[in-house]
Amino acid sequence: MCESSVDYCECNPCFNGGSCQSGVEPYYCHCPFGVFGKHCELNSYGFEELSYMEFPSLDPNNNYIYVKFATIKSHALLLYNYDNQTGDRAEFLALEIAEERLRFSYNLGSGTYKLTTMKKVSDGHFHSGFLMLTEPRVNVPPLGPQAASLTVDSCPENQEPGYCTVSNVAVSDDWTLDVQPNRVTVGGIRSLEPVLRRRGHVESHDFVGCIMEFAVNGRPLEPSQALAAQGILDMCPRLEGACTRSPCQHGGTCTDHWSWQQCHCKEGLTGKYCEKSITPDTALSLEGQGRLDYHMSQNEKREYLLRQSIRGATSEPFGVNSLEVKFRTRSENGVLIHIQESSNYTTVKIKNGKVHFTSDAGIAGKVERNIPEVYVADGHWHAVLIGKNGTATVLSIDRIYNRDIVHPTQDFGGLEVLTISLGGIPPNQAHRDAQTGFDGCIASVLYGGQSLPFSGRHSLASISKTDPSVKTGCRGPNICASNPCWGDLLCVNQWHAYKCVPPGDCASRPCQNGGSCEPGLHSGFACSCPESHTGRTCETVVACLGVLCPQGRVCKAGSPGGHVCVPSQGPEELSLPLWAVPAIVGSCATVLALLVLSLILCNQCRGKKAAGPKEAKKPKEKKKKGSENVAFDDPDHLPPFADDLTEMLLQASDTDAARLARTLLSGSLLEVSSTEQAARLAQHLQRWDAEPCLFALQVCDADTAEAKCRSA
Repeated sequence: MCESSVDYCECNPCFNGGSCQSGVEPYYCHCPFGVFGKHCELNSYGFEELSYMEFPSLDPNNNYIYVKFATIKSHALLLYNYDNQTGDRAEFLALEIAEERLRFSYNLGSGTYKLTTMKKVSDGHFHSGFLMLTEPRVNVPPLGPQAASLTVDSCPENQEPGYCTVSNVAVSDDWTLDVQPNRVTVGGIRSLEPVLRRRGHVESHDFVGCIMEFAVNGRPLEPSQALAAQGILDMCPRLEGACTRSPCQHGGTCTDHWSWQQCHCKEGLTGKYCEKSITPDTALSLEGQGRLDYHMSQNEKREYLLRQSIRGATSEPFGVNSLEVKFRTRSENGVLIHIQESSNYTTVKIKNGKVHFTSDAGIAGKVERNIPEVYVADGHWHAVLIGKNGTATVLSIDRIYNRDIVHPTQDFGGLEVLTISLGGIPPNQAHRDAQTGFDGCIASVLYGGQSLPFSGRHSLASISKTDPSVKTGCRGPNICASNPCWGDLLCVNQWHAYKCVPPGDCASRPCQNGGSCEPGLHSGFACSCPESHTGRTCETVVACLGVLCPQGRVCKAGSPGGHVCVPSQGPEELSLPLWAVPAIVGSCATVLALLVLSLILCNQCRGKKAAGPKEAKKPKEKKKKGSENVAFDDPDHLPPFADDLTEMLLQASDTDAARLARTLLSGSLLEVSSTEQAARLAQHLQRWDAEPCLFALQVCDADTAEAKCRSA
């Protein structure tokens, strides 16, 4: 009789991304995080910020509650049911995580009792919790009659008391939990108001994580059966490996938000992983039609109010005391930023090219200020800052021009702020008139020192755009591509405008990797780098900032936003591309040809000079530059170049002769005897990519030079 092996995994019996292992009873499904069941057919439920579920009130007499959960929050509300009272005798039952430990609290009318296990449960793994609240007559071996108990996970019998299990027998005349008709809330609470009114009941307000099982007296609590629910997902949204692989580059710090991670970048950096320098390529572009809105998180407000309720007046004040926006525009009118509460607001706009500040603080009235000293619609980058110092407000431009405002203004960083809008005012606002949208770019927004991104997610706010014209990128057209500047002047792109300046220190083209150079006012230069590079001369790959490669390797740009460490090339390993070989050989040949040609020409000129004296010819007087130096007046040391050399160059057609001509012209060693000859040589040099206007200025008389320059 033959035995045949059966591969039970061939039919792929595992669901939801589970992997099958054959040969184990007779197969086994390894389920992803948050998935369970023999075939990985069951999903746990995901809870986001401000999520909750509501069910009917708990039983008055006996409650057996079981929950299996996973979270990284040190404070989280799993279950809460309260009555209509608010004093010391207010009855309630709560299960929460406090300081990473499971806590069971209750009050049956005679005082509050709290049971806390010592085992930490905020590690991101699944833990089980079981609580029991019964009349003391119920005997629970081997502990005896119990009123309340709390157990977390399964611990060995020799585990120290209180680590996994804690219990007590409360003395009370009434063992009923009278919380009807109020609903029991699971995984958070609809409003913070009941918690604030019942100080001391719980220290949390929501739950972020996943719940695999939740049952009360054996009845499962499913989202589909909830009387009300918000923010519940039908799967566990855990981001695998969040913040464990140091995803934030260039010294950024990572925060794990369970289903996503956030990088907090150092100043001057941006991007999902802090992989980009803040440049015009990363700036927000607005064209006057749309806005970018930050909808401020209510979770931060809740957290603060709860801390204040627990700690009292000793808690730190809420919110931020500064808001700074870096922008540029060439439009003289437009709303730059708008902060909106339910009724109060603050608006910063550009009015006739100047920054104009308006703030309505409600009963305190409206205040308007501007800073007339600086014109900001010039296409340059400017920074507007509004700051709070107690009740006073400061308005600043570029941290140079300041205006102090003593009159009360709206608290732009306070609890009541609903939205912060860039580029306009949201509709349906009573104070919204025919405002002009902002046409320009915004490089950065710093809210209390935190950089608010233009896309993605942030713990302080959610982000939305109202129009497709709101996008990233603010380079503007390459207005210098047509070479609009005359002569040797350098074109400097000034974003939808340009200026022509002497090249100065930009003459050596110091900016690398596609960077554009702008000379300093008196000396020096500044490079405007592309998105991928940074540094004084755009020499550093942004992705390589802060990267230390092993010895013998250097950092190079890798995939978009990334880097690779490649072997460095030592002197013995130096290699050249194939195209470089003929270029080097040609250059060497050119140098040799120039030397030979120079020697031949010099010998011919000396021979003619020795053959007989020519009739003295009065040379043209040239305007001398600099101070006189008699050491150079020896006629025996004058260069033997004259009309014959000019004619020989005119007859030449090879590149070597052209290069020699340009060299002689730059040193003013080549003379031209007639306007006709100057024109012929200028035409010839133009064929060699020389500039006839520049040549004419050097060797022709004033009238000829002017005519030649006009024609050029």
